[in-house]
Amino acid sequence: MKILVAYETIHGSTESIAENIGRALGRHAVVTVCPMHRAPCLDRFDAFVFGSAEIDGEWLPQACTFLQRSAHAVGDKPVWLFSVGLSDARPRPLRGVSHRRERDKLCQCATRVVTPRDARVFSGFLASERVATHRINRLLPRARLVRPGDYREWPQIMDWARQITTDLTRPAA
Repeated sequence: MKILVAYETIHGSTESIAENIGRALGRHAVVTVCPMHRAPCLDRFDAFVFGSAEIDGEWLPQACTFLQRSAHAVGDKPVWLFSVGLSDARPRPLRGVSHRRERDKLCQCATRVVTPRDARVFSGFLASERVATHRINRLLPRARLVRPGDYREWPQIMDWARQITTDLTRPAA
């Protein structure tokens, strides 16, 4: 089985998550991990995992464009989607709302084009030097609505990769 794990990233969180998912899947399949804009011919693959960083709760425009262009090549092959945002970098009272918004936006962008077997939202990392320049903190500097830190939950991410592997290796009914 050949799997493509393709992503678009801004500062590296999405790339690191995609690489780790690819390594986990690579124990059971031949896996290619690359940015979407460098993806080889999709006809070569049996399954796909697509991921994108988010800006304001939405996939990057180039990721949405890639998905739209790729829909025909993906066809009815198995697809999983993930996005990487900063909902966990927000103060606790805002996290749930932010996470739901990220999840809703992922589904809106993606399900118009492909039918994923599953879609997940993960949090990434935010370097301290980026906190002051983050859009929401520029608008409300005293509020500090995002905080620096590494919010990637590796056990959760690796559990999802294992679920994908289980789904792909399960004998057909």
